[in-house]
Amino acid sequence: MIARVYCEAGTYIRTMARDLGLLLNMKVQLKELRRDSSGVFDLDDCVTLQELADAVWLWKDCGKPEALLRIIHPIEKLMLDLPSATVKDSAAAALAHGAPLLRPGVVSIASGVKAGKEIYVQTLKSEAVGVVCLTSDTDDIVSMKEGEIARPSMVLMDGDVYPRRWKSPE
Repeated sequence: MIARVYCEAGTYIRTMARDLGLLLNMKVQLKELRRDSSGVFDLDDCVTLQELADAVWLWKDCGKPEALLRIIHPIEKLMLDLPSATVKDSAAAALAHGAPLLRPGVVSIASGVKAGKEIYVQTLKSEAVGVVCLTSDTDDIVSMKEGEIARPSMVLMDGDVYPRRWKSPE
């Protein structure tokens, strides 16, 4: 018998197979366990270690980065499952230096996300800035004019991508 299970992260498939055997009063042996997809990635996105090694060799030894660029996905693709906010360049620069996200820097934000949850932050050009932990509900943020709305949990953008537009306190 072959079973295909679509599930969330954290599902115990081996336990499910054992329990299925107990329910059917049959001996069940799990012969193969394959993850066909994870988030936005599926088997078409996979490469073998040999393909990766070959691509790195072509890049480093032959000066041909094209093979490596074909198999490496942009970091933004990893974030597609998270609710997101789009920010101005000045807010991206501040976040890249570890500053909190302030309301004036937000262009748009997902609705229905509660304080304490994480959201992905991107620039107007869809560049990954990082992940922030909300200090306010996103539904409340819409009516705010100023104030802190989130603190960075993970900064992905280099601090030199956008120029600093603020002065350090002395």
